[in-house]
Amino acid sequence: MTNEIRIDKLPPQMRRIIAAIGIRATELLLIERGGTRIMRPRTHAASQAQAELMGSIALSEGLWAAFPGRGYIDLPMTKKLDAQRRNARILELRGRRSAGDIAYEYRLTTAYVRAIWSENANI
Repeated sequence: MTNEIRIDKLPPQMRRIIAAIGIRATELLLIERGGTRIMRPRTHAASQAQAELMGSIALSEGLWAAFPGRGYIDLPMTKKLDAQRRNARILELRGRRSAGDIAYEYRLTTAYVRAIWSENANI
């Protein structure tokens, strides 16, 4: 699942979070809270709640260690991860289905499907 993600193609904020807590924990966090602001926990109860959201205290602490001195983190949405996965599936269909059929299935234009193919021609 995560092998189709090119971390170097993601926005800097997302790369920073992935470096701190890993791709899987990042995905789970962004699915749950992407597009929102999380605040640095100030109480034990808040730390526990955030750790529960992220899966462990260590992950929560690791995330905050990557953002020293910050009282909050604006979490990105999962759109970039979702688009990379979609594009990987589109590349797998190349040569087996027409660009028009793929465009219809993914609600894209035929030109956009062809652009994905040509952008990744050497992969």
